Amino acid sequence: MLGQGFGSWADLSSSDCARVQPNELAGRAIALNRCAQLDLYAFPSQPFAACDVQVAAGRAVHVEQFGNPQGAPVVYVHGGLVTTLAPQAMGFLDVSKLRIVSLHQRGAGKSSAVGDLREHSPQHSASDLEVVRNTLSISSWHVYAHSFGSSIALLYACQYLEKCRSLIVHGAFLPGAARSAAFYEREQLRSPEVQRSRCARFDVSSLGELFQAYAVAIESALGPQRDALVRSFWGMTEREEVSQRRLDYTRLALWYRTQDYFLADGWLDEACERLHDCEVRIVHSAEDETVPVDSSLELTAKLPRAGLSLALGQHFHRAPADQSSLRRVFDRFSWD
Repeated sequence: MLGQGFGSWADLSSSDCARVQPNELAGRAIALNRCAQLDLYAFPSQPFAACDVQVAAGRAVHVEQFGNPQGAPVVYVHGGLVTTLAPQAMGFLDVSKLRIVSLHQRGAGKSSAVGDLREHSPQHSASDLEVVRNTLSISSWHVYAHSFGSSIALLYACQYLEKCRSLIVHGAFLPGAARSAAFYEREQLRSPEVQRSRCARFDVSSLGELFQAYAVAIESALGPQRDALVRSFWGMTEREEVSQRRLDYTRLALWYRTQDYFLADGWLDEACERLHDCEVRIVHSAEDETVPVDSSLELTAKLPRAGLSLALGQHFHRAPADQSSLRRVFDRFSWD
């Protein structure tokens, strides 16, 4: 179903993205967003419905629904491994027209088996989306994904294309050997003190070895020793408390990093080949420092009928100005 009724919504076409340089985009994004700041929509703080959906033996994902029960169904695929939908950061979506289905991925939020690393991969998360769609008796839906959720959404669309009314990829984090290495390099440049803290713990020669050393040590350590390892991995001070959520996130982040996010080299090319004739809406902030726009440029260039819409602001779009910029983008999308 992808590609029906998209209209004129993109700032850059696939061919544009094949030619443009990332450093050219900030000025273009500022020009596109020069209009007065738009008011934000009143995204509800509480869901109108919530349930737990069993996706495997001993595994259930928590599902919340926001907006208009009669609106166009949109599944929100969160990124960040444990970061679920934050209503205060979603004021760019017109919920009067949309039925937002937000599932907490395995081990995240209110889903079961928090901290359990078994059967935890983007492939499992993609399959869980389809279980949830069937459970809610939704014939097809728009798939809107943020950050690492974009990888999950691409895997889902490749397998269940006929169930996707549209595919929206926002702030795409698309792991793969070269892209992951570039992401880690930028992470070191942004936070050199964190990297120094990490390297002070283990005498290793590569980031892969460093992640593996931390993963093994944290799984075997207990109490204060384990907390000290978590603090050093994130560059935290001795006074900062290591919460259970922080520990769970650290274990999960290391699990994915040591496994190259369970995505083999070439996975993105294979996905783009499957989606070659589909119109895919790609959104990215030209100012994003967490996941720079390079990944979305690459993705748009690989998909001949894709388009890239540019916003301003940071990756998690918590500031009202960031959401206002995103409203300019999302108001142009059709939700038929």
